[in-house]
Amino acid sequence: MSERGDKLKSAVGTFATWTLLAIMFSGSFLVAVIFGLGGLLLWAATVAEPREDLLIRAGGFFVMALSVLLAGSSWLARFLMLSLAGIGLAYIVTYVTFRFTGSDFLERYFLVFVASVVMAAFMTTYPNKSQAFLAVFYLLVATAIVYLTYLPITYVSVRLKNSNIAPLPPTELPIKEDIYSKDLWHAIRAFIEKGDKVPLLVFILRHSPRNVMDVHLESAIRPVVEYQPRVSPLAPPWLEEKKNREEIFRREEIVRDLLKFIESAGGLE
Repeated sequence: MSERGDKLKSAVGTFATWTLLAIMFSGSFLVAVIFGLGGLLLWAATVAEPREDLLIRAGGFFVMALSVLLAGSSWLARFLMLSLAGIGLAYIVTYVTFRFTGSDFLERYFLVFVASVVMAAFMTTYPNKSQAFLAVFYLLVATAIVYLTYLPITYVSVRLKNSNIAPLPPTELPIKEDIYSKDLWHAIRAFIEKGDKVPLLVFILRHSPRNVMDVHLESAIRPVVEYQPRVSPLAPPWLEEKKNREEIFRREEIVRDLLKFIESAGGLE
């Protein structure tokens, strides 16, 4: 099946899943379809450009909030509506903040931001305010348990996941010996795919051009030495996956700059 066919199948499956889920709880076909359209927008955000996906996700949550508004006027419906609308607003605030400041702080700690929105919606809509505080406490405890369970599962998943990103070709440098090409290829792949900078640093220091000054070599390898991933443990799973892809491209740029420096300095020894 073609890539376009796979995307279409995934989109239809997502719409059907959200629609069936909504009709089970609302009993209204119209509400379920609108809710499914919101879920479809959330799916569309996964294939959108970075940052622009925030606005698409906001639209998806706003559509879901509209469907819940049509479903009824109970406190639970109001709570879900305010929560979904609040999450959509949080995405917009995150997008605007990044555009005006260039900081992705809110995006990296988005789960904390959303948790505050949901708790505010709960405190606003719950009929008995005195019991609301106790309910929030139980919610925080449950969230902590779920999060502590999520951490090891995510860690194991990431460790077992195989990356399909192709490394930079070692032929960008005029390497004379095949053994150098093979070792450099493995060092580059370890850094780009896994973020392991030790093999690349060892190789560059061992085979760096003899005529290069130490200060220039230090400047060239500093981005590799100081590299730290920008993924937050408090980010939602879909954001963590997107950030991991962005980190791969970021590491590629670091390697490209390093290879250009070595080539301009005369190549590897």
